Amino acid sequence: MAKPDVLVRYGANTKAIDAANKKLTKEFDALGKAVTGLFAGASLAGIAAYTNGVMDAIIATNRWSKALGVPIKQLSAMGYATETVGISTEQLSDQLKDVSEKIADAYVTGGGEANEALKQLNLSAEDLNKLNPADQLLAIAKGLENVGSRGERIKVMEDLANDATLLLPLLEDNAEGMRRLMDEAESLGKVMDEEMAQKAIAAKAEMRKFDASMDALGKTVAVELMPHMTKFGKLLNEKLPGFASAAGGAIDKLQNKMQDLYFLLQNFS
Repeated sequence: MAKPDVLVRYGANTKAIDAANKKLTKEFDALGKAVTGLFAGASLAGIAAYTNGVMDAIIATNRWSKALGVPIKQLSAMGYATETVGISTEQLSDQLKDVSEKIADAYVTGGGEANEALKQLNLSAEDLNKLNPADQLLAIAKGLENVGSRGERIKVMEDLANDATLLLPLLEDNAEGMRRLMDEAESLGKVMDEEMAQKAIAAKAEMRKFDASMDALGKTVAVELMPHMTKFGKLLNEKLPGFASAAGGAIDKLQNKMQDLYFLLQNFS
């Protein structure tokens, strides 16, 4: 069976096929390099995102440290411990705030939500009020030895802060679990310190300035481009009918070429 004209045109031209093969190989090599570059860029982006997340965590912990009057090393170590029972450093800080507030209320007014709990713990609101919130929690752990049943301990903890029951496993035996994990955090280098906080704050401030500068630059460029975009849009609107007609002819030619190529591949032997 004789080859159709299209096969004669394409199949017999082995030089053209070799050239096309070399071109495809070159394009695939370029694609490979582009993909490699993409993964490298993704790695850098991942590092940047991780670093930004670390900075945010340090800054947030530092804010709570200053607000509560708890050293950042103590707060971050205690947060490391409470994460083992599903309580983040931020959630712990909020609980410490509630505990401290209720102890202060019991000290000032002689009543409030914590008053009955402190009686069960056999602790003095006046003595506790002299401690920072983290030390108050450790003192409460000691007082829990005076509370009989598990249910009573749960009530005491919930009277002091929402979801504080989750802390009970860490507070048993005079907070033995809490202290052990806080020591572990320090030995692993997981605790934050004042130097880290200041570095994170400084870096975040510079990043904020950079973002603001880039935003301002982007707006300036956009404003400068607006008149040109207006002219370009007007030109497109004027020429669009002609473009559509020319595009239609090009599409027809492309469809014919694709049909030829399909026929070539289907009948190639």
